[in-house]
Amino acid sequence: MTFVLSGCVTSSGPPPPLSQTNSEDYTKVVTPGNLGEAGAIAIVVLGAESYPLIYTLNDIPLATHYQGYIWLPIMPGTHKFHARQAAFNFPPMQIPVSKGKITYLVIDNSWFGDTPYKIGTRQAFESDLKERSTEPFQVQLKNPVHAFLPGNLKKLIDTCGPTSIDTSCKRAIAEIPPVLISANRRAQITAMIDMGGVQKTASVASKEVSSPLAQKEETHVNGARLNKTSDLPPSVLRDQFMLQIGELFNTGKPAEAVPYFERLNALPVPIDGMTNYYWAQALLASGDKRGAYIKLVRFVKQIDPSSDYYKPAIKLLTKIKG
Repeated sequence: MTFVLSGCVTSSGPPPPLSQTNSEDYTKVVTPGNLGEAGAIAIVVLGAESYPLIYTLNDIPLATHYQGYIWLPIMPGTHKFHARQAAFNFPPMQIPVSKGKITYLVIDNSWFGDTPYKIGTRQAFESDLKERSTEPFQVQLKNPVHAFLPGNLKKLIDTCGPTSIDTSCKRAIAEIPPVLISANRRAQITAMIDMGGVQKTASVASKEVSSPLAQKEETHVNGARLNKTSDLPPSVLRDQFMLQIGELFNTGKPAEAVPYFERLNALPVPIDGMTNYYWAQALLASGDKRGAYIKLVRFVKQIDPSSDYYKPAIKLLTKIKG
């Protein structure tokens, strides 16, 4: 029994979209890169434009496409890989993945009646990719990389939020290799952790200022009584403003934080460079696209391109410019 991977079949719709990865940019596939505690799977994609293969991993949709390659960092272990093409439902394969290494799925030319894939070498992967793909793009995955995590780790990503910073969020960052969390989700989690730390610091500072001992120590300065908010030390005011900003972001009211950013910026004390990132989001939420753009440009000029916040900031800049 022979299955056709490139026959002429009437298309039932447009082909699935390719990712924006540059043609022939598969260097990260042939070298492990920064996998850390993770491993990876690289798959040469088969099929014809009107007859793509459908792939799943551990019964989770992976991709649907007809050429290029699939690249997926994943936790070490044995994973169930499954491919089908229209009515052809190939038997699943068990794919072993090791820490810091890539498992290559290459074309099995003796696959009649069985699966079209086998585990092969890096050289075989490169050869098959060049032979099978007119443009060896990286195929866009149907799910983010953390969707393929084991259940207990995936739960940390899914449940991380403003009310679980000390549990799900911090454990997710500590226990899951960075490459196994999408850049956007990692930036969100890191931002929540950072904002949570600012809130705690500000909360402690506020309690210290309002304590009887603090009141006694700061009752008089040069004979003047400190009974106004403006009389508080700038560092305490900074913490209070950051606390208020954090609460507004966590309750879905970033636009209302704009006045606090302005007061924060007027203080004669150092302010974290991340302020421009959140200030831009507040301005954008308030409808001030120009102000948000200016803040983001300032932010990306100061931040290291390797930072988890760099790509989300660039993406937001692109969204603003339209």
